[in-house]
Amino acid sequence: MVIIHILISLFLILISRKLFEKSFGVISIKEYMPHIHLWLLQLVIFCLVGSNLMVIGIRGYVISNFITNEESYLYGLYSVYYVMIILPISVIIFNYIFKFRIDKKLKVYLKKETNYYFIDSDFFIKILFVVMSIVSILTVVYLCYYDAPLFMLLTGRINRVLTARITYSRAFHGSAIIKNIVGETLIPLSSYIAFAYYRFTKQKPWKNIFFILLVSSLFIRGASLAKSGIAFYLIPYIYIITIMSRKIPYRKLVKIFLLVIPPLLMMYKVQYASSDLTIKDIVFDFYGGPLGRVFIVQIQSLPSYFEIFPKSFDFLMGKSIALFRHLGLPFIESARVVASFLEPVGVKEGWVGVANTLFVGDAYANFGLIGLIISPIWVAFVYSFFYWRLLSSPKTPLTIGYYVFILDNLTNSLTGGFFSAYVINTRVIVAMIFLFTIKLFVQIVGQKRNRFLNQVKSNKVIT
Repeated sequence: MVIIHILISLFLILISRKLFEKSFGVISIKEYMPHIHLWLLQLVIFCLVGSNLMVIGIRGYVISNFITNEESYLYGLYSVYYVMIILPISVIIFNYIFKFRIDKKLKVYLKKETNYYFIDSDFFIKILFVVMSIVSILTVVYLCYYDAPLFMLLTGRINRVLTARITYSRAFHGSAIIKNIVGETLIPLSSYIAFAYYRFTKQKPWKNIFFILLVSSLFIRGASLAKSGIAFYLIPYIYIITIMSRKIPYRKLVKIFLLVIPPLLMMYKVQYASSDLTIKDIVFDFYGGPLGRVFIVQIQSLPSYFEIFPKSFDFLMGKSIALFRHLGLPFIESARVVASFLEPVGVKEGWVGVANTLFVGDAYANFGLIGLIISPIWVAFVYSFFYWRLLSSPKTPLTIGYYVFILDNLTNSLTGGFFSAYVINTRVIVAMIFLFTIKLFVQIVGQKRNRFLNQVKSNKVIT
């Protein structure tokens, strides 16, 4: 039976790849775009490999101790099968129904030349991003003041890393707006846009702006000491290089990959600082090290969703929409519920946060089988809509950085919450407001400038 599942999985990889190529038109590593990352890393490596490993018996001890029904592992594997097939098929259908034509437009878009968004070489955008670079520095100082775990580590004031991480993410004492909206959203978004401008213009001011935003973003994304924060932050630069150069050389891919490894290992070393484990021990620890993180951790909680809902906990019926928490409405995070079943002591003592997994887990926890069936179709629509918007917009540094940020967020959210990522995504909403603000700022300042120039010309004529 194990051999049959492995053969089916290999066959489905080929079919899924063909469907992704049919839906997006490009499926080459040298043209590394968000959909390739979604298929290769998120679906194949994070989800399919891990699901198969659990079916054949390679499981973490927490999951092994909790799962009582072996069929739950099969349900998890079959859910991954379903997403790998139905997601690209849905994109193909939406390409036809809504005339997205991503498969045709992507090839054309990559060949286009990059241009300025506004006149005057986007001078006023540069002014705005100087302000954002200052804001980024102030945000870093603010997070340090409120004891960001990374700052505590650098100053030698941290005791229990896991507890500090969970406290920072779930019980931050400062402003959530500064931490989540300004820090986690606007500053990384600004860094991607600034990088696109620097790569396009080669101007020193843009280089300086980008450098400040890059360093600030690296601190902010690593502030919680989350092991993948910095690594995932760096990946969108691959998309930007691909879009602006059409193809990314393998040499640059390797360089970016090598940049990702040191901070990743450092975070693991910090987590196991109180133990006698060496870097070698950590790397080859299949369950607790980076190998386990890649092949098991991202998907391992999925079978437990089928065990818990609705037998031990009622279906949530849409209560997982994060916005409800800020509106004073009933909010229940499915990943938090699952974590409380898997590791109740860890949740109670504050060193375990959530048990995220493939988004269909969250959809199932809310609406059962109907949620599981419909959610990949909805995800395909949201994903293809923003992809279509990227390809239909002018190819400028502003739009490249903006849509890369959104698509990267949607891509990495595949192993996360369905409702918080694909129904009401606050980071996407904030990004949209930010782009609107830039346009409005340039329009207002530009009109005032034009009126001033016209007045000067009129005075010269009168004189």
